[in-house]
Amino acid sequence: MDPNREITWLSIGTPPERLQALISGVVDATEASYPFDLQGERKGFRVLFDARKEVVYPSMSIVTRRKNIVEDRDTVMRMVKAHVEGIAYFKNNKELPVSEC
Repeated sequence: MDPNREITWLSIGTPPERLQALISGVVDATEASYPFDLQGERKGFRVLFDARKEVVYPSMSIVTRRKNIVEDRDTVMRMVKAHVEGIAYFKNNKELPVSEC
C-alpha cells in the first residue's frame, strides 16, 4: 500500500469523533489511543499497528495554551528541553530496565 497514492488523509476532530466516523463507515481506519482503541476492538475493528508494542520509548502529548507560551516562555522551554533530554537519555541507556529510568 502506498500511503501517498492509495490513502486519502482526513483530519477528523477528537478521538470520540474519529471512533464514531469509523463506526458509521465514514472512514475505513483511524488512529485511536486508549480507551478508544479498546472500544473499537469491542465493536469488531482490528488493530493494524499498536504503538505500545512497536515504539521503544514512552510517548505522550504535551499541551498548553498559547498564553502560557507567551507569558512564561522560560518555563515552557525548560520543560521541552527536559522532555527531549529524557528521551535522549532513555535511547542512549537501553541497557537500563524501564523501572530505573
